[in-house]
Amino acid sequence: MHKVAGHVAEQGGSLADVKTAAQKAIDNTASIGIALTSCSLPGDNSESRIARGKAELGLGIHGESGIETIDVAECRDFVALMSDKLLEARPSAEHAVLINNLGGLSPIEMNVVAKAVVESQLGEGAESFVGPAALMTAIDMKGFSLSLLRLDDELRAALASETATEAWPSLIAKRGCPVVACENKAAKIDYTPSQNDAVATAVRTVCGTLIDLESELNRLDAIVGDGDTGSTFAAGARKVLAELDANNLPLNEPATLLNVVAEKLTTVMGGSSGVLLSIFFTAAGRHLATSNDLVAALQDGLARMMQYGGAKPGDRTMIDALFPAFNAWAEQGLEGAATAAREGAEATATMLKANAGRSSYLNSDSLNGTKDPGAFAVECVFASLTK
Repeated sequence: MHKVAGHVAEQGGSLADVKTAAQKAIDNTASIGIALTSCSLPGDNSESRIARGKAELGLGIHGESGIETIDVAECRDFVALMSDKLLEARPSAEHAVLINNLGGLSPIEMNVVAKAVVESQLGEGAESFVGPAALMTAIDMKGFSLSLLRLDDELRAALASETATEAWPSLIAKRGCPVVACENKAAKIDYTPSQNDAVATAVRTVCGTLIDLESELNRLDAIVGDGDTGSTFAAGARKVLAELDANNLPLNEPATLLNVVAEKLTTVMGGSSGVLLSIFFTAAGRHLATSNDLVAALQDGLARMMQYGGAKPGDRTMIDALFPAFNAWAEQGLEGAATAAREGAEATATMLKANAGRSSYLNSDSLNGTKDPGAFAVECVFASLTK
């Protein structure tokens, strides 16, 4: 409404003309907001009326209560609900959508909102967009509002006109997103699924252990990294476990199995750990195909991972557990490997300097007394295999 009225005034319209244009914008607009918290009033220390885990729909910019309290859902679900109400209030084939930050959402959160709006029914019918921007805030209210403006030639011209007002983010015309087909150039592994009960049990044990550790590994990584080690490892484990449950692994061909695991991890594990573990399993699989020595193959895979990743024993990574575990396995068997893995992981808790990974950015106070999450995962995997 302000933009439309300002445009008419800038064009030399009379006060009556400005009022008429403003009223026309109002009559063709519908707005609705949603928030997880109400605004904080200076000097008011009372708790937010919106309970944790709830969101309020239709609340006002001055903290007025909304029309409904709903459970917190994904952003696209919020947007879909708001879209339905806006289109019901102002049915339109040609409209603009304003995406407004009510004050407390970060830029990245508003980008998530904008994506959800563009992909919603409201966005599909939109001709243009304004925002996301903090255009009408409610102090620090953690929420957003959406406004639909039905367009005609006059309103369209008013929204698109140039303005010196810095706070106006300008009108963005909707345009298609070009999609370029991408061909996967990676060589696919041809194999025939086969069964081996002992191998299946080992694979299931490793995957189950990593999935069960997800929360604990994330907790450890939140202290010494970016908090996603558990989720990353669990994603890879769930993918392999799903293939196992579908009887889609070459369990009776260990060398091929290692290569297949490498391929599966590449598609689901993010970050450097996914790439490095894929290198590890690929190299181990190639070695095993010619040697028939599992431990030697795993040692070769680790050597390749160290070569490409740059980490070595003593750098406070999973290698501090893997390296001694594989060496002990070759000489003392699996029980010795489990002991060596545990000792290696425990040693990382006293390493006050990390030379690789996210932990390398942290000081000694942040690292002291906390095991490296990757090394701890290795310790738990070997322990589970010996039970």
